[in-house]
Amino acid sequence: MILLIDNTKNIKQAKMTPKIIDIIDKLNLKYLIISKKEELIELITKEYFHIKAVILSGGPLCLSEGCNYSDISKNILTVTLFKNVPILGICFGYQIISNMFGGIISSLKYEHTGIESVEFITESSLITRKKMSVFFSHRDYVSQYPIGFNIIKDKKNIILGIESIEKNIFGYQFHPEGTIEGKQIIINFLNKYCN
Repeated sequence: MILLIDNTKNIKQAKMTPKIIDIIDKLNLKYLIISKKEELIELITKEYFHIKAVILSGGPLCLSEGCNYSDISKNILTVTLFKNVPILGICFGYQIISNMFGGIISSLKYEHTGIESVEFITESSLITRKKMSVFFSHRDYVSQYPIGFNIIKDKKNIILGIESIEKNIFGYQFHPEGTIEGKQIIINFLNKYCN
């Protein structure tokens, strides 16, 4: 079973999280969506041993502007409790993971949004193409990478992701679910750890 931590604040109005759900559905995998910390605590008592992988979604919050603990606690609790389960962080989820492991999150001072072609210069176990179109939608970025992770950079030397095979944690600044090429990253994650 996949645990999807929804950071959108309102999944009914979300644009990207439903695309993640669509990918999971097409792979015929079971999943649970958690939007509140209380739901996570209830899940832990019932389904803890059935969780095979975790995805932390993107969302509208910015760590650089300061967040209430209640807004991010479900993410911190998930990464802490499911440390033996593969975790994929997307955009805001990636930033939280990076920050938890010593990375620094900074403000761009503008919103970086849209589809762009990127060329990766570092290897990643989930990215199978050197060049691909990806969707960005964020105002924060990881300005100093976390300790103990391989850093995924593009040709412009911008940090676009992290991964640790040892920790089974992966994260990307962009939204893989936002493009056809990017979706393959989520498929690779789910196929590798859930099938």
